[in-house]
Amino acid sequence: MDDNAALAAATKTVADENTGWSKIRWAARYLFETSRFDLAERGFERLIALRRADAEALTTLHQLYTDRGDLDRAARLIAEYLDERRAEFSPGDHLTWSAMLFDTLASDPAGPDRSEAVLDMLEAAAATGVDGWTLVLNPHRRGAVEAALQDPAIALAVLEQFLYAPAETDLATETLGRIEAFGCLHAADWARSRAAERLLHAFGQPEAAYRIEACRREAAHQQSPATPSASPTPRSLSVGVVTVAGGHAALRSMARRDLATVGVGDVREIPSAWEATRDSRAVQATLAGSDVIVVVTRQIAHSTADQVRAAATRFGIPVVDAESASVAAIRRAVERFATTADRA
Repeated sequence: MDDNAALAAATKTVADENTGWSKIRWAARYLFETSRFDLAERGFERLIALRRADAEALTTLHQLYTDRGDLDRAARLIAEYLDERRAEFSPGDHLTWSAMLFDTLASDPAGPDRSEAVLDMLEAAAATGVDGWTLVLNPHRRGAVEAALQDPAIALAVLEQFLYAPAETDLATETLGRIEAFGCLHAADWARSRAAERLLHAFGQPEAAYRIEACRREAAHQQSPATPSASPTPRSLSVGVVTVAGGHAALRSMARRDLATVGVGDVREIPSAWEATRDSRAVQATLAGSDVIVVVTRQIAHSTADQVRAAATRFGIPVVDAESASVAAIRRAVERFATTADRA
């Protein structure tokens, strides 16, 4: 088949609504290679609609959108793929796609909200190791991450992820001071200041945590010197055994320390399949006797989540989801369970 005939066949293949997906894939690639980008785009979009797009098709379509400046469409393409496939990704693959999404949003002059994307990327890096953090700390990408830290609503969550960076990066040591500074800067905001204090306690830095507490007392005194307002009393949770499923080892360790401060008796762990494989019998043995299971949905393999939920159903153990891979999210999930149990 000569070039003209091949081009005509590829064009007809993409245009034909009844064409099978394997032929569409061939045609879309051929059209892209011959610079017929408009038709190639149509073919790749057909593959997505048929749920047959592979990584190459997605990255090529992302490139087409990006090259013509349609960054919103490029970002939505990757975001939807991440939402659909997150539970199937290894930490490395998760990081690759989340970094692509973050870079796309960061390059958009319209300045879209990047808070969710930056947290997703850093959570993926925290589960990978040195290589993952090398990607995140690329100077161009690091600058965009630092810009996201200007938003106090997500700053502490971002800083927590920095704590999980390997010692080789020196990032965790630097971050401890930044968390203390954040807690004192927001001393008049009890919730934010207290969250920073708790994070330092969980990471084994009580002296820094006490300094935040002192900042908060001083801020309360300045607001009302005569009768400073009382700080909310931290709630003690009447939960005996919590099992944390998913998350990386450092996150689970910090969650264990944090939950102990609010009265949780014991914390058990079920690593994701990409960290350690366990058969159904081992999962059931770990879960038996738990009061509640917290699933770190953003850092757990689909197979592990299925094992955990099946065992939970068998034993009648409640399951709650942590909305992010952070100690605060795990604690909030346990608090939701405790509140529901109190009302029952």
